[in-house]
Amino acid sequence: MPLFLDLETQHLAAEVGGWANVEALRMSVACTFDPRSGYRDWWESQAGDLLAELRQAEQIVGFNLNSFDYRVLSLYGPTQGLEAKTFDIHQIVKEQTGKRVSLNTLAMINLGEGKAHESGVQAVRFWRQGEIERLITYCQKDVELTRRLYDFWQAQGLLWISAHEYVVWPGR
Repeated sequence: MPLFLDLETQHLAAEVGGWANVEALRMSVACTFDPRSGYRDWWESQAGDLLAELRQAEQIVGFNLNSFDYRVLSLYGPTQGLEAKTFDIHQIVKEQTGKRVSLNTLAMINLGEGKAHESGVQAVRFWRQGEIERLITYCQKDVELTRRLYDFWQAQGLLWISAHEYVVWPGR
C-alpha cells in the first residue's frame, strides 16, 4: 500500500543561492497519507522519524519527490534507496513528454480542482507568519491532490497534461 508524501520548506530558492542548494531550504512541515491510518504531519524536529517511516514504506508516491523533497530531507539523514520505491508523478510525466507540468495544472485538467494556492511561495509565507494551521492545510491538500491523481491515473490508464496530450500509466 503506498504512502503519499509532500514537503514544504522554510526558505525560497533565491534565499539559499538557487536551486543547486535545495538542501539548504530546510523542511517546515511534511505531510503523509497512509490509506490505513490517514494523515500525519511531520515537523523539522521529526525529520529523522519521517525518514525512518519512508524507509519502511512499501511504496512512496508524490510529486517531484526525487528532485526536490528527498534533496531537502537529505539534510536530516540518508535518503539513498528511497528513489527505487518511489512513484514520482512529476518525474514520470517529464520522462514521457520532456515537459515540466505542475501539480496544479494536472489537478485542474484531470480532477477539475486545483491546489489551495498555486505557488509554494505561499507555504513559506504561512511558515514565516506562524500560520501553522494554514500551512498544514496547504500541505495536506497537495498530498490529497497527488493521491487523487495517482488513483485517477491508475484507474484510467492515462493522465491528461493538456487538452490534447496525455501520458500513459507506466507499464501499459
